[in-house]
Amino acid sequence: MLSLIRQVATLYPSAAVLLTRLNASIIELDDLGDEMMTLTSKINYDPERIGVVQERLDLIYRLEHKHHVSSTDALISLYNDIALRLQDIQSVGDNLLAAEKELVAASTIMLDLAGKLTESRRKVFESFEKSVLHNLGSIGMATARLKVDYQSLAEVNENGADRIVFLFNANPDGELRPIAKVASGGELSRLMLSVKAALAKRSLVGTIILDEIDSGVSGDIATRLGTMMQRMGEGVQLIAITHLPQIAAKARSHYKVLKINTPEGTRSEIQYLAEVQRIDELAGMLGGASPSAEARATAKQLMQ
Repeated sequence: MLSLIRQVATLYPSAAVLLTRLNASIIELDDLGDEMMTLTSKINYDPERIGVVQERLDLIYRLEHKHHVSSTDALISLYNDIALRLQDIQSVGDNLLAAEKELVAASTIMLDLAGKLTESRRKVFESFEKSVLHNLGSIGMATARLKVDYQSLAEVNENGADRIVFLFNANPDGELRPIAKVASGGELSRLMLSVKAALAKRSLVGTIILDEIDSGVSGDIATRLGTMMQRMGEGVQLIAITHLPQIAAKARSHYKVLKINTPEGTRSEIQYLAEVQRIDELAGMLGGASPSAEARATAKQLMQ
């Protein structure tokens, strides 16, 4: 091509311009070739690196398809969201581990306190038994026997690590058994009062309510129960609901519970009794709705 243009240029001087341009282009192409060779010599072709990058790209494409996103930015945003959620889950795990440690520490303290509670209970069992038996003797059950036993529990509850069992027998012989299986109505009433009287001295409760604890007793035993309640009332406020005049007469004040029927329904009222009313009510308990003069005299004598 170049030699042909040179021949033409000898014949046609105007073709010399084309020859000049062609020579300049050849020089420029040679320079470009040299620069390309220089650049390619600087490129570090690493097939292993290319394979790693290709695998990375394939992974990105698969993740975009799996999570239904169409760009790398969306995939990065999704990654950040998942990372935050994972961090929250790890925080929950850390909190759970801390809570488990606290639970172990609390369980250790609980078991220690439960053991101390059991030991404290055992120390007072004997004196408590003697106090209750003494009270029973004063109300006509001198031959009764009582033992406070305890049974260890498989798990500690709000009452400690053991269950307290009252073993009882009203007779001097025979097997000691749980109270509910051996005590009759009257015996149970006297036993419960004896227990409450023994506890009243140690109790922090300011008021004790006895609801017909005299059930199943009468006569002299009822009088003795009334005397015991009277002594209990010296240390605490004692409220006793009773139908026995021997017990009611021991109180320092009396209230009468009235049941009133009205068109709107039945309601209850509590009425405070003055001195004369107290005598009238006691006389009514002794002699019925229309008490005699003798019943009133007996009521007055009981209150003295």
